[in-house]
Amino acid sequence: MLLRNVSDSLRDKDMPRVERREAQAHEPAAIAKLLKEMEDSRHWPLIALAVAGGMRRGELAALRWVDVDIPERVITVRGSYAEIPGRLWLKDPKGHEVRRIDLPDLALEALRRQRKIQATEKLKSGGFYQDDGYVFTPAAGGHYNPNSIYKAFARSAKSAGLELTKLHAARHSYASCLIASGADVATVSKLLGHSEITTTLRTYAHAVEGAGRDAVRGIDEQLARVAATGQSAQLQSRTATEWQPRPQNGNFSR
Repeated sequence: MLLRNVSDSLRDKDMPRVERREAQAHEPAAIAKLLKEMEDSRHWPLIALAVAGGMRRGELAALRWVDVDIPERVITVRGSYAEIPGRLWLKDPKGHEVRRIDLPDLALEALRRQRKIQATEKLKSGGFYQDDGYVFTPAAGGHYNPNSIYKAFARSAKSAGLELTKLHAARHSYASCLIASGADVATVSKLLGHSEITTTLRTYAHAVEGAGRDAVRGIDEQLARVAATGQSAQLQSRTATEWQPRPQNGNFSR
């Protein structure tokens, strides 16, 4: 029989530490330069959607036109290609949940341009284009594998003179921009396809902390405006008297 809990003898310093690794995002200026330098490349739509949609490379490879709704400004992520040496298979998105991504103007422009690129390449193929309905394809059609998506991004960055070798960092840039723009963490988590909000908080803790510092500056700004104008802020709240119980048909209710 154990007379004591052996874990009681462990101190905090004896417990293993889990290192928190912050997401490494590309700087917005570097992303802007990459898009500008690749303006005439057939890979521009792919890079633009990676930046403006925050999708994983396997999801980009598996994206089909039937899951793109330009008028509604939304993409539905239904699957992702996974790859190991000698094998490629289509699986559920990470987290096993289909998700919808609202699209900014940059993403819409990327998709419209990709349609034109595919139409041109179909004409040039002389009837040999393999049209399987994928959004991003090699020049002869078919579909990319995730590693090809990664290499296309890395080559484009290198040709632009930028050291942006990691496509996944574009996804981190997407998330960081959302948080900096004031999006709540729950919304960011949903758009990224995280199964748990704690994953988003852990991965983007630095961005959330930065957003918090920006948010509290609003207190100083509001108080400064009040002091300058001599007017008090209008707070929209019910007074205590509004919550006094009132008799209705002999019963009290609020």
